[in-house]
Amino acid sequence: MTVADIFATNMASTTKLATMILPQLEGGTHGVKVAGMMFFDDHVYCLRAADPVGERLAKVAAEQGILLMVCDQCAVASQTARSTSAARAASPPRASCTASSPAASRSSTPPSAAPGPTRSSCSDHR
Repeated sequence: MTVADIFATNMASTTKLATMILPQLEGGTHGVKVAGMMFFDDHVYCLRAADPVGERLAKVAAEQGILLMVCDQCAVASQTARSTSAARAASPPRASCTASSPAASRSSTPPSAAPGPTRSSCSDHR
């Protein structure tokens, strides 16, 4: 079975990801293939460079081909990315979330400013 994880509720990245999901992925005992992970609200902070959870996740994502995504409005609101207003003006209105490769999440560049991001078709997350 293939799943996608969404981190949007209280303690999702600090407890569920850091102490449950990530150790299982690292140990090969998760039981399902993870296709991608989507981060909302304050959970975008765990994807910053030098964050212990983010560094571990970037390594696992690169090894297992897991797509890491972040809500661009959440990243801008938390000041972990620059405004995407120029990008939004050049793209269709449906494009509101930024998907990046695992390598982009490891860099010091914020996810929505990383080179080569793709756009997903999710709706606004305000």
